[in-house]
Amino acid sequence: MVLAAVAGFAACGGEVMVGEVDDADIGTGGGAEEGTGGLLENGAGTGGRPGVAVHTGGIGGVHEGGGAPGDCSEANEDNSAPHERWVSTPNDFGELAGTRWKETSFIPEEVLIFELDGTGRLEVGDPVTPVKELGHLDPYLHLQPGATLPLHGTTFDGSQLLVPLPERAPWEAWCSLQDPISDVGDPCVFGLRFEGDCQSDGACVADGRDVDDSWWITSSVRPCTCVESGCFAYTSWPEWEEGDTYADHENYYAIPTYRLTYDAASDSLKGGFFRDGIPPEGDPVEFVRVE
Repeated sequence: MVLAAVAGFAACGGEVMVGEVDDADIGTGGGAEEGTGGLLENGAGTGGRPGVAVHTGGIGGVHEGGGAPGDCSEANEDNSAPHERWVSTPNDFGELAGTRWKETSFIPEEVLIFELDGTGRLEVGDPVTPVKELGHLDPYLHLQPGATLPLHGTTFDGSQLLVPLPERAPWEAWCSLQDPISDVGDPCVFGLRFEGDCQSDGACVADGRDVDDSWWITSSVRPCTCVESGCFAYTSWPEWEEGDTYADHENYYAIPTYRLTYDAASDSLKGGFFRDGIPPEGDPVEFVRVE
């Protein structure tokens, strides 16, 4: 299997530059979402096998106070704000709307899909349907076989295409199936789990629910943010004023990004995958139109 971006996001191959970058515009790579507390200890659960992560602080949001006792609306709003900004950022595919593009060298193949209605997605190999009770994909990788990444904030100016791909985007559908669990210590903190352990046979218990170790492992790397109403992919996404696009803020958030230039002669999109969002180093990629 060949995909440098998959193998721990390590950059390899030649240097790829797409567009000009002003050093003064390069930010600190910040933008980590606030309100995602919880600690993991490496070890075994009660009666469990070595190496299983035991959760001791909750995989969920942090309630910073405010509001009437028992009212979690402020905490819910704060913890869901980055995700809401992401999913509400429209795509602008321009003349590429209604097309599909396949990467020419990766195995499994990647397909960029730009729908006429403004929605889009990146499919890596054959899409895997998430199951609520089971783990989903490899939680330590990003662009991996079976992943489907919804697109938000993609822009095409007639020449350059920017496709931001937040790290936890592949778990958006899986997270939406999960039930938020409330922390007994703070009813306004929600997560996937707070107490539990795994046995040597792979059976796990999370807050009184039976799960398997694939679910446990997936939840251990915090793919989701949970609030009172449900769970969704953990997302860092910048704030911007109406009329701005991802291109106005890309340098200040370390969001993995495809930066591609349209080549009319070959009807292809050439450029690179940038693990930290911006040049100079990236993995060279080329997509060709298939529809």
